[in-house]
Parts: sequence; C-alpha cells; structure tokens
Amino acid sequence: MVANRFLIGASMAAAAGDQTLWADATEIISQVCQELSPGELIHGENFSLFESMSALEIMDPKMDGGMDIGGPKSVEDAIASDLAPTDLSIAQIIDIMDHLLSCEATWHRGHSLAQTVFSSIYMLKLVHASSMPVLHAYCKITRASCNIVRTAVALAHTHEEEDLFVISFGLPIDHDDADCLAVLNGAEEMCVRSLRSASGKKAASDARSSKSASGKKPASGVVPLQENPELEADYCQSVLSRLRFRKAFSQIHVHMNKPQGKGLETARKHIATALTELSLIRESRAFLSSQHASQDPNNLSSTTASGRGVVGFFENINRSLLPPTPPRSMKLLPWSEALDYFVRLLNDLDRVCSVPLDIELEELMQLIVDFQKSHPDLVARARMQRLVIQDNKLFGIRPMNDVIYKAAYSRHEAPRDDVLENSFQQAGWLTLTLLKVLCAHPAWQCRKLGKSLDEWSDLFHQVDVLGMSSEEFKKKCEPFTTWIGCQASWIAKQYLMLGFDLGLYSSDDYCMVYRYLDHVLLTYLHYKLAKEKEKDEEQSEEKKPSSLVAAKKKSKKKKPGKNPDPKIILLHCLSDLCKGYIWMLDGLIKDGKIQQRKMEFTTERERYTQRFELLLKLLVPSPLSFARFKETTRLRQYSASDLYQYACKQFMAVEQCLRNLSISRGETPELSHAQSILEIKQLEQVVSRNKVALQIVDRSQPGETLKVSLQFSQHPAFGVIVVKNS
Repeated sequence: MVANRFLIGASMAAAAGDQTLWADATEIISQVCQELSPGELIHGENFSLFESMSALEIMDPKMDGGMDIGGPKSVEDAIASDLAPTDLSIAQIIDIMDHLLSCEATWHRGHSLAQTVFSSIYMLKLVHASSMPVLHAYCKITRASCNIVRTAVALAHTHEEEDLFVISFGLPIDHDDADCLAVLNGAEEMCVRSLRSASGKKAASDARSSKSASGKKPASGVVPLQENPELEADYCQSVLSRLRFRKAFSQIHVHMNKPQGKGLETARKHIATALTELSLIRESRAFLSSQHASQDPNNLSSTTASGRGVVGFFENINRSLLPPTPPRSMKLLPWSEALDYFVRLLNDLDRVCSVPLDIELEELMQLIVDFQKSHPDLVARARMQRLVIQDNKLFGIRPMNDVIYKAAYSRHEAPRDDVLENSFQQAGWLTLTLLKVLCAHPAWQCRKLGKSLDEWSDLFHQVDVLGMSSEEFKKKCEPFTTWIGCQASWIAKQYLMLGFDLGLYSSDDYCMVYRYLDHVLLTYLHYKLAKEKEKDEEQSEEKKPSSLVAAKKKSKKKKPGKNPDPKIILLHCLSDLCKGYIWMLDGLIKDGKIQQRKMEFTTERERYTQRFELLLKLLVPSPLSFARFKETTRLRQYSASDLYQYACKQFMAVEQCLRNLSISRGETPELSHAQSILEIKQLEQVVSRNKVALQIVDRSQPGETLKVSLQFSQHPAFGVIVVKNS
C-alpha cells in the first residue's frame, strides 16, 4: 500500500472523454513517494486552488468513497458471505429491531439513510427476510415510515442545506401502504396466537372456536417463537410491543398527511398508542438483558435492549454501491436515547395535532414560536409547517387574502376588486413565507427573519403612499398599514430575541441590544394600541343606536371600564424589563463588576452599526440612531448604588404587573395556553432573582471582591445575575 496520499482533481477526470488513453502510473507514483514531503501533491498544470476544493484525497477513508476497506462490496456479496443469516433466533430478531430503531433516530438527527437505516442488509433486500415473518414485517413497515417521513420533510423544506436527511441515494425506499399493513397484521396475529398459547388463557375454547368457525389451526398447533415455554410469553410481549409501535408510528404520519387536518384526531389516538408501546418496549429491557448474563444491563452505549451486538448490518455496504457519497463520521444513538427521542417526537407531534384549525393568525404565530421554545426536532417542525400551510392556504381551508383582511379589518372575508387587492396578495405571500420561516431551525430562522424585514418595510411604504392619494383611500388604508406595522415590529422583536437564544451577542453588546429591543417593543406597542383603538371604533360604529331615544337610554347606563388586553400588558412588562436591564447593566459596569473589553480595532459606533445593520435601514420599526442610543449611556453619571436602586424599582413594578397577569390568567383566554403561563413564571423568576442579586451587590463592602455574570438559565432572552465570591 502506498503510504502517501495524493489529491486528484475532479475536473481532470471530468475532462477525460471516451478517446482518452489511460496509462499505468503505479511505478511512477511509487518512485515519487520517496521524494514527496508531507503536504506536497502531484497535480497537472491546470490544477488550481479552486479545483483543489472539489478534489478527493485518495486512500483517505473519509473522502475516498471507492477505497477498498474490506468487507462485502454489494448486498449479494454480503448474503453470499452469510453476513445476513435467515435462521435467526427470536432474540436476535429483537436485537435487529432495536438496532434499526437506533438507526432511525440517528437518521432523524440529520445523518444519511445510507449509513443508518439502510446499513441493514435485510432492509436493502426485504425478500431475504421473507422466511422470518416478524423481521420481514418490521423491516417493511420501517421502510414505509422512512419514506413517508422523508417526503414530509422534503416538501416542508425545513431541513438545513447541508442535511442529508431527504436524500435517498437511490435506495429502495418505495412502499405500498396496504401491503405493509397486511404483512404487519399477519405477523402481529401470529405473535398474539403464540402469546395466548403460552399463557394458557382460553386455549381450549380458542381451539374449538377457531377450528369450527374459521378452520384455522387450534392454539395447540401454534408454532412458538422459540423453544423454551417458560420464556415464550415474555418474548411474545417484547415482539408485539415493537410491532405495534411501528404500526402506530406509521399510521400517525398517514393520518397527518390527510388534507385540511381531517386526520388529526385519529393521529392523536395513534400517538397515545405509540407512547404506551414505547413504555412497554422500555420495560422489556429487564427481561431481554437477563437472558444474556455476559452482557452488562447498565450498558448505556448499546443499541439494543439486551446489550448484545447485532447481525445483518454492515456500515459501509452502501459505500461501494454509492461511491459519489463520501461517508460522514457518525455515532449511532444508544437504544435508551433512541427511545427518549421518539417519546419527545411523539409529544411534539401531539402538540402539532392539537393546534385548533380556527385559530387567528396572531395567535397561530405565537403558538409556533412557543412550540419552537421546546426545541423540536426536524420531523416535528416539518409536520407543523405541513399542517399550517396547505395549497397556499391556512390549514388548506382559509385563503390568505381573507386571513389578512380579517386580521387587519376584523372582518371575515376580503372584498373582491378592491384597490388594495395586490397589496393583500403580497401580504399573503409574505405571511406564508413568515409561517414557513417560523417552523425552521432557529439559526436559519434568525437569518431569514432579518432579511424579510426589508420586504415588510417596502409593503408598509407602498400602502402608506397609496393612502396619501385621497382621504377615502387614507381611511381604507389605515387599518392595513397599522397591521403591517404590527407584523414588522413583531418580526423585529423575534429577530432580536432569537439572538440571545443562539448566543450571537457578547456581554459587551447586552446594553445596546436591550436598548434597541426596548425601542422595538415600544414601536410594537404603539401599533397594537392603534389597532385596538381602530377595533373599538369599528365596534362602536356597528353598535350605534338606531334612534335618539335609544341613545338617551344608553347614555344613562354606566359604562364599565374595559379591561386592558393582557398581551398589551405583557408588552409593557417586557419594555419595562428592558429598561431595568439597562439600569442594572450600567450600574454593574460603573461599579466594575462587569468588565468591558477594550476594542482596539472598532469603535462603539461601528459595533452598533454592524450589530443592527438590518434594522437601521428599515422604515418600520423606525431606526434607533446611534446618537439616540448614546443618550441612554448618560445614565452612568449616577452612582452605581443609585442605578441599582432604580433597576430594583423597575423590577418591582414588572413583578407586580406579572403577578396580576398570573392571577388573572384563568379568566383570560389569551393567556390560557401553557407556554404563555410558563413564560410569565419564567419572567417572575428572572425579576425576583435579579432583585436579590442586586441587593447583595449593593450591600457588598468596598474591599469585597465579587464575581458577577449574566446567565440565561431561566429565560432565553432575559438573563439572571449570578454573584459569587472570587
């Protein structure tokens, strides 16, 4: 074997046509190997640095897909080498089931099908497992599940650009739903009969009834799964729980694929079934591991419940079949972690299925944001998007023009041939794009939200200019302009808050970020209040009395004060909280508890411009200039103790406001869902802990050295001050 490695340009091979004459260069390369130093390479005259980026390093296992690394080079070779025997025991079949589950969970995490699920020879060639009905059924339904999940993710486009999830590599992934269920039901029925025979329940009556009614074999003639009668029942239950989980998991996706959410209720029933079967699968570990005393039952890295290795898998079987796909370094999820993954996935899918189809647009957007706070995986996010957007309609039912019109004008159906129809269509397209972006990965979501602000700002300007043409148009455009302002401000708020969750800000940026976030929240609050005012005026116009007598009677009645919208109160809380953080951070900087780095190459103005480049060029929310930001830094002229006290007062006001919201949440449908309640509790914890921390810092002695840091353990965007003695 030649010790040195060489880079071969892909362009050189591509340039070679059918008329090219190839010569054996082995002897020349062997001679050159003695002269080459590490890092040197042999290349042609036209081999540039650009071409080297797409080159393959020969004999590097991570890059050279055609490298001979031993083992079978095809499925037929593997079968001929007896790497996939057809006389497996039931214990070995269960091990294969468990290993396939770990492979599938690893695939869901972004790895390729070729290296995970289809590293099984039985999955690549189902016919080879046909003599083992249980394994054949399990592999068949697993292939069907993989295909339906891959299709859903591919259609939703929620995967990352470098993700291999949706690439099938030409693998045999097609399936027939009816045939899969028929084979699975047959295997399940066979196991049920074996279980009944082993447990001895109603064996005689079952034998008589089955013989007389259907002519099937009596229970006494049932072939057991294995030879030991004492272990038969436990093995049957272990197999049944795995088959039933696969069946339920497949049916979940089948029913979630039904248009307009018609299969959601049935899907939730299958989710409950799948969760029950997963708990039974987990419980089977004690029995399966006890049958193999040499295995450690506490082995957390094993991909099987028994702790044993598996047969019929060869990680590089598709390497020779698909040389253009260099394999990734990969570690399969352990069996216990795979079960945890599917439990979490099923709970996320249950949340998707529980989304009300008549939900308003604003509540839907917040629901998706709350859903993302639990960090759902790729499949759950794809399912959320596929449910919300169908045929460019909301849930496949409501046209986007009508959705936008109702959101802006509080009416159910948009008028046709209206002067704003083109603007409604543009707003509908932007809203659909926004909903898709909200279902994406947080990092990709943050980038797309920032870029979409330009389009929302242009739409705001377009409708605003249209409203200036006449008083009639102005009155017609005002609610729409207000709604666009609300949307743009909401997106800007999400964009800034996602930066905390993704760790995009350094500690030196916190003051300027909280100041800009406060500005965006106040802009959002302004448009929300304007929208509420327009809504109240519209309702008062609709309820105007038809006669003067009715008006007099109505004027005599005492008008009860309208309760403020809880969402507006929460916005006030967030804005006041940002102000409290500005006071607090300024005090800690003034006191020397938080050290700011000296920027040698950039000024504060340059960092501010770079940080908020996307926001500073918008029409809405209006940009916050650096000069206006610098006005807030003048707070540092106060003493650190005064700044601490001002921050504590701000936190106390926010705490009281949150407490009132928490008390009234049972009477407020807007705060009824669990995530809003959870956020209020998180904010209460943040405010309470920061008050205590500031009091400790303020009372510290002059010679006392304290180490102060901001940790985002309670809320993704609002950190908690942690004080330690250094």
